[in-house]
Order: sequence, then C-alpha cells, then structure tokens
Amino acid sequence: MQQRLLTRLLLAIALLLCTVAKATNLGPIAPEVTAPKIAIIIDDIGYLLSEGQQTLKLPQPVTLSVIPFTPYGVDLAQNAHDLDIEIMLHAPMEISGNRPWENGLKENMSRQEIQQKLDDMLRNIPNVAGVNNHGGSKLTERLAPMTWVMERLKADQLYFIDSRTSINSQAAHAAAYLDLNYASRDVFLDNTLDAESIRHQITRLKNKARKHGHAIAIGHPHKLTLEILQQEIPQLKNEGFELLKVSELLDYIHTPPAS
Repeated sequence: MQQRLLTRLLLAIALLLCTVAKATNLGPIAPEVTAPKIAIIIDDIGYLLSEGQQTLKLPQPVTLSVIPFTPYGVDLAQNAHDLDIEIMLHAPMEISGNRPWENGLKENMSRQEIQQKLDDMLRNIPNVAGVNNHGGSKLTERLAPMTWVMERLKADQLYFIDSRTSINSQAAHAAAYLDLNYASRDVFLDNTLDAESIRHQITRLKNKARKHGHAIAIGHPHKLTLEILQQEIPQLKNEGFELLKVSELLDYIHTPPAS
C-alpha cells in the first residue's frame, strides 16, 4: 500500500512539473550567449608617415592594410608586426571609370600576369596575413581574374576580405570555389568625413554585429577617423563587443559550432 502511494505521489509531482514547465514556457537551458565580434581594418596605409604612425597607436586589436610600393608601407608594416598588429596587403585593382589609379591588377591581364604582379605586391609588404582590394570596382566583377587572385593567395594560405566596392563582386564565388578563408566588409566608417557620419557608421557596425554575431568595418587613416576610434574602441569593449584581428574573426566565422 505504501509503495503504491509513493508511486502515485511521484507521478503526481512529475505531472505537476510538466504542467508548470509548459505554463512558464520553460525549456532546455539556453547555451551561453557569446559577445558579438568586430574586426576593424584601417587601409590605405603607406603614403603618409604621420597618419600611419598614429594608426599604430590605436587601441588594439586593429588590422592594418598596407598599399604596396608606397613611400612608408614597408617600414609601417614592419613596425606594426613588431607591435603584434596584424597586417594585410591592400592590393590595387582596376576600378570602373577613367579616374587615375595605382598600377594594379587589371581585367585584361593573363592568369600568369595577375599572379606574378600579385606575387610582387606580396613580396613588397612583409608579414601579411591576408589581402583586401584597393579599388577594384571593375576587376572584382570578373570571375576569372578573381579566381586567379584566390589561387595565388591559397598557395600561401592567406585570407581575402572583399572591400565591396561593387555590388556585383565575384570575390565570394571565387573564394568559395577554392575554399579560401573569406569575408566581406560590412561597413565603411568614413566615406563621408565628418564626426556625425563616422559615429553613425559605428552604430551601424554595432547593430550588424549584434544581428549576425560578427561584423567587419573598414576605415582610413584620416585624422578625424583616428581621433574618433581612439574614443570608440574602448567604448565598444565596455558595451560587450569583442574586438578581434581579422584572422581571428575569420576563424570564429568558419569554425563549426560544438555539437
């Protein structure tokens, strides 16, 4: 008799717990929410010494993208490496229209010419971890040349960040074909060079990081941009964002979640 009463009591308690769980919408304990990840790239490094040196003083981590064959590119890249700052090659690529541009990769080049010129750029800037396009609104729209670019990067296990200067960019397709570590820029910080606009872009960056779990911003070594980032990078950390080098962010994006 006592055994039967105990069994009925346990069943009643189990039923009650199930009812409470349904009523309160309880479920499995949610996995720990990770902090939204942000990577900031400052590109166009190499032409101006003072601005480049100020970029090195930004709160870290920030990734520097250096234009090859510029007056100060090699020295600034070496200084960045000494400070454990990640370095990218900011590779000039053909743009749309007739504006003057660096002597970069062009759509009418052969596979051999593109890969040799890219090789020359990579040899000029030491210790690069990856590449993003400088200009490229024309070249990045061409699948074949971008595939040749990715082939060269794959040989050295370098990543590619698409600066997204064209909405028709084929970089993602070329990178996926070769299984190359890849991402694209989410926000340009300073296409409009005034404080209100830059801060607005930082707000957009935060919103994208919250929504997707990660986001990439590209800015330039303008005095105003650097001054605002000196203030805003610590604030991003205070607000719970995790700042990463680009390579670290790519590792996070492309690492399968634990089962």
